[in-house]
Amino acid sequence: MKTMLSRRPKGRVLAVKWGLNPNSSSLGVDVTFLLLGAAALSMCTPVVSALVRFRLARQSEVSSSDDKPTR
Repeated sequence: MKTMLSRRPKGRVLAVKWGLNPNSSSLGVDVTFLLLGAAALSMCTPVVSALVRFRLARQSEVSSSDDKPTR
């Protein structure tokens, strides 16, 4: 039994293709793009929220300076 296992050639990975198996009905491609889209959205969300927060803070600063009485 040991001689059978030692004669078996070892395989190696030649390439990785994302969702190109015709038997998978292209489900792999859909899942790949859903994961990439979710990752991109999660990276953009803090940037957008920081911009909105900065803009709201600036508006409140301008409106509070307009409310001060002038002498």
